[in-house]
Amino acid sequence: MMRRISVGPALLAISVLLGSPLRAEVIDGVVAIVGSEAITLSEVGEEIRLQAMLNREEPGLALERGPEVLRMLVDRRLVQLDLALTPFLAAEVSDVEAALRPLREDVFLGGRGFDAALGHYGLTEGTVREYLRQRASFERYVAFRFKTGLRIDQSEIERRYRDEYVPARSERGLAAEPLASVSARLEDELAEEQATELLEVRLQELRLLHRIEVLGLPDGSGT
Repeated sequence: MMRRISVGPALLAISVLLGSPLRAEVIDGVVAIVGSEAITLSEVGEEIRLQAMLNREEPGLALERGPEVLRMLVDRRLVQLDLALTPFLAAEVSDVEAALRPLREDVFLGGRGFDAALGHYGLTEGTVREYLRQRASFERYVAFRFKTGLRIDQSEIERRYRDEYVPARSERGLAAEPLASVSARLEDELAEEQATELLEVRLQELRLLHRIEVLGLPDGSGT
């Protein structure tokens, strides 16, 4: 017969976030509501462990990022609600496979291969696949909604080259490449920055359109 364990909220929160097998008669808590959907403590923990794996960190060291991760999950859920209006932007299986391939060949913390790293961080391949699917869909969403038709003025490229690129190279003791050689790269950087700004404007609109209730994380789980 299994023994029932009584645990405090901080210990339980850490257990859930780290994916510990600790058992207790407490249901996974809701930490935020976006629209009609809930974000749970275990989702935050899963994201923390996934990011720790990808960043080659021990998950315990990433616990302090709990509030930041929760805010990111809220924004991700808002984007998913917006994406539902444009289902043709959803990632294909081939997108996920292409993103998963280098991870299978990568080396993670402690010299672990992909499968060993999944076990160490308490994750499954399905969790990683879903993360990669959402990331690919997000990239398609940003490219379609905020980069389509985006034009960068040549004067902006020249200003970036003159005021930022050349001084940065000089500080590192390197010669600046000709503008023609780096123009495309600088244009991509500027386009990415403008798309990010437009995305933030859209997120602000979505925050007004949808109910958002952030209940917060329990003490001891990164707050």
